[in-house]
Amino acid sequence: MVRTNQKILEAEGDHVVVQFTMQCKTRTRKDYLHDYLFLFELESGMVKRYQEYWDSRQAFDLLMG
Repeated sequence: MVRTNQKILEAEGDHVVVQFTMQCKTRTRKDYLHDYLFLFELESGMVKRYQEYWDSRQAFDLLMG
């Protein structure tokens, strides 16, 4: 089961910032709780640019460590 929680932190003009938290279990049944930040730039109602930020070290340690 995956639980998510997302919040739109800012939306101004064609730019949107979204915070996203995911909670689930890995294949090996370890708890996984991770925060993400998504940046969107829109043009004519379509996504023109997308960037995602997350703690890659935390994910690596959990999934590979």
